[in-house]
Amino acid sequence: MAAVASAVVVGAGSAGCMVAAQMARAGRDVVLVEAGADLRGREPPQLRDGWGLYREHAWGYVSEPDAAGAMTTVLRTRLVGGTAWLTRFALRNHPADYKDWDQLIGGGWSYPEVVDAFNTIEQDLEFGDSPWHGQQGPIPVTRYPDVPSTEFDGAVQQGLRESQFRWEPDLNRPGATGFGRIPMNSIAGRRVTTVDLLNEAHPNLELHAESLAAEVVFEGSRAVGVRLSDGSTIHADTVVLAAGVYGSPCLLMRSGIGPAARLADLGIRVVVDLAGVGENLCDHPAVSLDVGYRGVQRPGPLLHTIASFASPAGDSGDGRPDLGLWGSDPEGEPAEGWLDVLLWRPQGRGRVRLNSREPAELPLIRLPSLTDEDVVVLSHGVRQALDVMAAPALQALATPAHTAVPEGWEALGGWVRDNAYSLPHTVGTCGMGASPQGGAVVDAAGRVYGVDGLYVADASVLPGPPTGFPHLVTLMMASRITDKILAHAGSPR
Repeated sequence: MAAVASAVVVGAGSAGCMVAAQMARAGRDVVLVEAGADLRGREPPQLRDGWGLYREHAWGYVSEPDAAGAMTTVLRTRLVGGTAWLTRFALRNHPADYKDWDQLIGGGWSYPEVVDAFNTIEQDLEFGDSPWHGQQGPIPVTRYPDVPSTEFDGAVQQGLRESQFRWEPDLNRPGATGFGRIPMNSIAGRRVTTVDLLNEAHPNLELHAESLAAEVVFEGSRAVGVRLSDGSTIHADTVVLAAGVYGSPCLLMRSGIGPAARLADLGIRVVVDLAGVGENLCDHPAVSLDVGYRGVQRPGPLLHTIASFASPAGDSGDGRPDLGLWGSDPEGEPAEGWLDVLLWRPQGRGRVRLNSREPAELPLIRLPSLTDEDVVVLSHGVRQALDVMAAPALQALATPAHTAVPEGWEALGGWVRDNAYSLPHTVGTCGMGASPQGGAVVDAAGRVYGVDGLYVADASVLPGPPTGFPHLVTLMMASRITDKILAHAGSPR
């Protein structure tokens, strides 16, 4: 490895592994820095195949108290692979999102401009020969069409049909609505993520696990490396932050980029007064309804059905849904059947701020709270879920354990406020946009405003919540930002 790397990438999660591997394949000398351990090849089964996360592999984030005084554990994985260990869903967002984002960003991010990047990432095992899918990418996408439905999943699908939802075999088809199986990035139930890209032979890619980044190092207004918490410095021509929706803004703020007054209060020298850093925290809030089903967990892959639809209160007129109704194969002992109502386009926003200039100190996280409009839309979703639950096929499986929901509209709204939770699908804390005066942190190429040589390429740059799951859109944005970095930097040395 050269004394000065072509790039140092901070964060070996979904986005960071994508960025580092893509740059290495292009012939760049890359150093990938990750605070957590490298458990590849010896990861616990519940990480690779399940949902479990040991406390020692989590960041330990906890939200600030909400209006009721409740604090929420904010789940983020501190490992090589990041929170990709806990996701297996590859549901794309609606093309109309990109019309909004393209206007906010100032061009370059319309749906026709991004679809090729999606296709390059994926290997769609059912629809790969369609023009909006790929066949050669590193991430397999499947709906497991040959795996029969469980009795619970079959009943959910029948309930959706009786509620006038239309079956959609490919929910990643542009503009698709209706219901179908959620596309998943797995093979035989085993996750395949961008961390697997690190298993390829890249002699010019150097991984530093268990290395906490303290701050970005500048010479004048140019980023020239990253200082680690042990005092050592990794020098590079380009610095790319992919530390996630909490890690990337905190690293910017510790480096002197953020709201000037708050940085000064912490004794941090201000490099760029950038008010949007850490703001605009978006999520997909949801509520869960216990259908009352109790059974046995199926062997093999657990499958998921979701319906996307527009509520009477949130129909945008562009075909974009604002609600999702999600039914999962029952799991556990006994295996329980639930329906979750997801709000795709919430209005509520939160923020993340530094608690200290010390890199080991956890940040102050204020999760988004529901606005009155959010409550109305989610309430429509709950009523739709209750209609589905009333279908004879689901009623035949139910026990008295099912969730009791108040009938009156005002009481229902109160129940939604009391029972809403974070999925978490958080994005937006280093938002991409046309102007820092409008709250943007990075420009259309992912470059941090006010400095040179510094980029952000992870879920934090999404301008708003996607109408769909954030996993694939994050990979797409990270890949496109990497292409822009490579084009700007020119040929490898």
